[in-house]
Amino acid sequence: MQFIETQKYSVLPLVAITCVLVSVIFIFLRYGSWTALKKTVARRTGGSLDGTPVDRMNKKLLFALCLSPFALIVVYFMLIRLDTRIDEQGVHYKMWPSQWDERTIGWDQIRRTELRDNIVGGSRYSGIQYEVYSIDDKYGLYLFLRNSKILIIGTKKPDEITRAISRYRWKY
Repeated sequence: MQFIETQKYSVLPLVAITCVLVSVIFIFLRYGSWTALKKTVARRTGGSLDGTPVDRMNKKLLFALCLSPFALIVVYFMLIRLDTRIDEQGVHYKMWPSQWDERTIGWDQIRRTELRDNIVGGSRYSGIQYEVYSIDDKYGLYLFLRNSKILIIGTKKPDEITRAISRYRWKY
């Protein structure tokens, strides 16, 4: 029996952060901040800032321009997913959408494994000696590879991953 885990970011904090950012942008636009940016938008769209309907259209356009990067970031974080699978071939992992193909570390490439209750790094961090794949995890499976690299894969299921490692690790 193989170990399979799929993890995603929690959507609620992302929505809360987006609401705060939208509120800040709305307040800045409502009370006349960023006048230079507003003038630039008005100039490029052929409008004026004297209260005409074009000015209201410029405020909506400016609001949309300011909000779109935040919306893209939230959508990106909503799409991030870490898939982990442990079976007789080795440890398989994929951090989607930054990694399209599943990567496999065979049991013959692993020198030793450890499960630790703290993780170094963030979502997908690559240092000189180690790579971290984690989504808001407390536990990490440390794979010490024969090429002196360390691969750290986050998990929310420490007991199950320990059983899977002990089941397959020493067979191969």
